[in-house]
Amino acid sequence: MSGTAASIWNDTPGLTQRLQQLLEAPENPPYSTIAKMLSKEFDISVTKNSCIGKSRRLAMPPREARPRKIRQHVYKPRPKPKPRQQHDGLITIYQLRDYVDCKWPIGSWPDILFCGQQQEEGQVYCTQHCNLAYHPGRKQYA
Repeated sequence: MSGTAASIWNDTPGLTQRLQQLLEAPENPPYSTIAKMLSKEFDISVTKNSCIGKSRRLAMPPREARPRKIRQHVYKPRPKPKPRQQHDGLITIYQLRDYVDCKWPIGSWPDILFCGQQQEEGQVYCTQHCNLAYHPGRKQYA
């Protein structure tokens, strides 16, 4: 057994030279495209990362940066559900609605229920439970 590890770059004649040609090409193809081209030409499996590693080991000059596409994503706010009519009873977790119902837990597991009254603006609890939950030195609600 020789002292060199098996490598597609050492075992495939002409592969390294073809990589250098593609890297110096004026088209400046991305490494993923180069890997696909080499895989097809030499009928072997070449990865993008192996091409990058070999080009660095060959001390090839840095490539010109390719322009990146900037994705524009527009977030649409969720419509707020209509407030539930005031009720005297408690509600289950399945009846809770985001941005509407007070999520103050009442009772203990497994029979836990929730307050369900109208939430204070920007909070998860109603006015009464905001005053219980938050530090008394802070803003008092209603």
